[in-house]
Amino acid sequence: MNTKEAIVIVCALILASALTTAYFYADLPQTLVTHWNSSGEANGTADKSWGVFLVPLIAAFISLLLFSLPYIDPIDKGYRNFRKEYDWLIVLIAAFLSLLQVMTVVWNLGLHFNFSRFLAPTVGVLFYFIGTLMPGIKRNWFAGIRTPWTLSSEDVWRKTHDQAGSVFQLMGIIACFGAVIPRYSLYFLFVPTILGVAWVTLYSYLVFRKGALPK
Repeated sequence: MNTKEAIVIVCALILASALTTAYFYADLPQTLVTHWNSSGEANGTADKSWGVFLVPLIAAFISLLLFSLPYIDPIDKGYRNFRKEYDWLIVLIAAFLSLLQVMTVVWNLGLHFNFSRFLAPTVGVLFYFIGTLMPGIKRNWFAGIRTPWTLSSEDVWRKTHDQAGSVFQLMGIIACFGAVIPRYSLYFLFVPTILGVAWVTLYSYLVFRKGALPK
């Protein structure tokens, strides 16, 4: 997949979610449920007049931003070495947000389900596939694990992203358990995420420190 194909796919995903929303707009309640607690129960609302297309607009903005970042990155040449992975990352994020929009519309049409039970494994799948892309991401200022230590060393960047790939895949697998035990679905999502990000950050420092020690 090249960048032009990625742009087409992202536009199609966002447009599909927006058109789906527009098709069912008249059938949606004036007050939409837009937030659910850890038990999957609705606990947040928004007026349909402005809230119904919020997620597609956010998806469009994020996608436009991500496609633009390589042109302003000081290490712009680095993207040539991982453009395929970077484009896939944008597609994954757009797909996730588009699916989130469709799930929200379906719920508000009256087909009530435990939202957290579906959200956690959906994020888990996103994390897993991001993990498959991580080892291929080269040093840059916007995508990947950007710590002072990874940005200062190609070797630290490479080793950290190899580690991050496995960590994100593990985070994704654990998050999917939320579909089996929905009561704790958000715990399966957030606890591994916090621990995983903390470990990858620490790992980048340890790798940097090891390389900085006199031999």
